Order: sequence, then structure tokens, then C-alpha cells
Amino acid sequence: MELRPPGFSPILPAVLFAIRIARILLWTLLLAPFVLLARLLTAGRGAFALRVGSRAMHLWARAACRALGVRIQVQGRPPRGPLVFASNHLGYLDILVLGACYPSAFVSMVEVAGWPLVGTLARLVGTIFIERSSSDDVPRVRQQMRERLALGLPVTLFPEARPSPGLEVARFHAALFQAAIDQGVSCVPVTLGYECPDSPEPPAQVVCWWGEMGFGPHFRALVDLGRIEAHVTFGAPVGPGADRIELANAVHAKVRERFVPVRQARREDGAHRFARGEGRT
Repeated sequence: MELRPPGFSPILPAVLFAIRIARILLWTLLLAPFVLLARLLTAGRGAFALRVGSRAMHLWARAACRALGVRIQVQGRPPRGPLVFASNHLGYLDILVLGACYPSAFVSMVEVAGWPLVGTLARLVGTIFIERSSSDDVPRVRQQMRERLALGLPVTLFPEARPSPGLEVARFHAALFQAAIDQGVSCVPVTLGYECPDSPEPPAQVVCWWGEMGFGPHFRALVDLGRIEAHVTFGAPVGPGADRIELANAVHAKVRERFVPVRQARREDGAHRFARGEGRT
């Protein structure tokens, strides 16, 4: 049986949800015209458009994280310049969290391009989409990564290829690390983790997005959490070296070294915090 605080109203979560979504939409409407104008002026191919896109993504991600109640705790500092950031992957929130930490172009699954609003914005800011099930798509993605690195822009990828519930860091696929070697740039290991301290529900289920979870219901539950703690650790740059498998393994070892498994089980005492007046703030 779910415990509710005294005076709890089912209307309140709906109002909070509407306010948070409205804030995200407002920032989208404010930033999208600048990105669109830059792309129109350069036919979508110029360095200026890509730089504007990465900066707009950074500002939008920061605003979206604030709207969603995501508090980011960072260890280390993300270096600047043309680098490849390689992170473990826990779900769509990863892009917002890392996007809030530094401007970057992201490599994302092609399915995101079809998402309402999010897909449109991702295309505008210069996201590189990859068909995960097709190895034939790798050369195109590597070329787009090289183009952005040549312009001095960082690129962020999730080499596990698929998000996970956060029990461990799966092996890193090495194919896209070749772009770093080709451009002679280093890779930055990034370790992500989440906690939702005001909810008894495990972040592995309500923050991480993996398997066959539907996006709509999951996103609604995530917005209703109230507060999410994101833990981001930036390691020292690695490489580039000459062998992509060795580079991928070296970065993976650094990410795994700092990884703390995400909480998988429901915290039974959390349901009683509302009854004691220690709920959502």
C-alpha cells in the first residue's frame, strides 16, 4: 500500500508535470530559432552552424535538467577542445546530464531522430545518428565525428551501444574510437550514476531507461520523481594511441574503475518518509 503525506492531492503531480514540461518547451522555443538561422545561413554544413548547435544544446540541457529537478554532482573537470568523451550508458537522461556539463556533439541512436520535439531539436543541434544494428553505418558516423573534431568540437559517445540498468559497465565497442585515432585526439573517460533520494523506487527502473521500457510512461514517472541526483566523474584523457581496441579497452577500464552500481531494489523505508513529513522538496 502506497503511503501519501497528509493533505496529499492527486492534482499536485499533474500541475508539477505541466510546469516542468512548459519550462522545457519555453527554452526550446527560445533557442531553436537561433540554431535554425545558423543552419539556414550555412546550408547546415558550416562550422558556425555546428558550433551554435553545440552551444545551444549545452544551454538547453542545463535548462532541462533544472526543470526536471536533476542536480549534477561532478568530480573532475571536462577538458576543452577536440576530444572524444566516452561514457557508460544508462538512458536518455545521460545526454541531458552530459550536455549540461559541456558543449558537445553527441552520437545517438537513430530512433531518437523520430521522437516528438526531442528528435527535431537533436537534428537541429547537429547530433550524429547511428543505426546500431548495422555495421555498414559505422564509416558514415566516423566521418561525421572526424568532421566535428577537425573543427575543434568535442564529440560524446556511449560505446556500450545500448543503455543498461546500471549493474555494471558492459564492454566498449571499439569501432567509433577510430575517429579519435584518425584525428589524433584523446578520449576522456566519463562515469555516470544516478540516485533519486526522495523516492523509494530504484533509479534502475525510474531513471535508467533500458530494455523494452516505453519512453512515454517512463518519462512521466521520471518527471514525477521530484529530485534526481546525477553523479558524473571525468577521468584523465587517454590515448589516442594507434589501436582502437586497445584505446577502447583502456577507456573502459577507467570508466569501470570509478563506477558505482545503480540501486536496483526498492528502498522500503523511503515510502515512510512522506508520512514523517520528509518527502519531496
